[in-house]
Amino acid sequence: MTTLFSFNLKKNNGVIYNNKKNFIVKFYTNTKSVSKKKILNEFKGYSWYFKILAKKSKKKFFIKKNLNSLFFTAFKGEKYSSYDGMIYNTSLLQKIINHYNFIWHKKNKVPFHGDLTFENIIFLKNNKAIFIDWEFFNSKQDWGLDLCYFLISVIVLPPLSSGKTKIENDELNIFKVFWKKIFYKKNYNYLNDPISFLKKNIYHHKDHFLYKISDTMKQQINKSIL
Repeated sequence: MTTLFSFNLKKNNGVIYNNKKNFIVKFYTNTKSVSKKKILNEFKGYSWYFKILAKKSKKKFFIKKNLNSLFFTAFKGEKYSSYDGMIYNTSLLQKIINHYNFIWHKKNKVPFHGDLTFENIIFLKNNKAIFIDWEFFNSKQDWGLDLCYFLISVIVLPPLSSGKTKIENDELNIFKVFWKKIFYKKNYNYLNDPISFLKKNIYHHKDHFLYKISDTMKQQINKSIL
């Protein structure tokens, strides 16, 4: 038995879950170069991630692709929205950081998920995090850039969704605690002005949430991380 549980008209892709064999099919309805690139990126990302995850967890994971589809292991668990004030759920934030440290070796250059937000994380029954949706995968970026992007998404998406131009002080205080945990005494280039770095080097689409961050928010974040 299979169940189609999502189709995105804007992205021209859909997801089918095969509950009998516990795998997911992610497909694109066109074969344009952009779709092909996303399929290839996601295949490379999952292949790398599953290899590390299998080695560390002693479990097997499945990934293969064809022209316009991916087939990979399904994960059953809970997902949360970045727009729901997740900065206050500090236990989940810590689980995500723990999983990143578990998978990513602390080298200067490491693979990059590319869109690490709550929408792309599943929490299993044992509360461990699993990262999904690797279509923006890049094989080499500075260590921790995914966590930098993740923390920024957690703190800016809720106010952006409600039309605000400022981050609340109590949310900034939590942000600062986690930022310091991850980046204390680190000196990566992106840490001086992370939003500008991400816009210049990674995300060039003007509809990306990074381009909607107000100057006030950017100043608040930069001041918090100094």
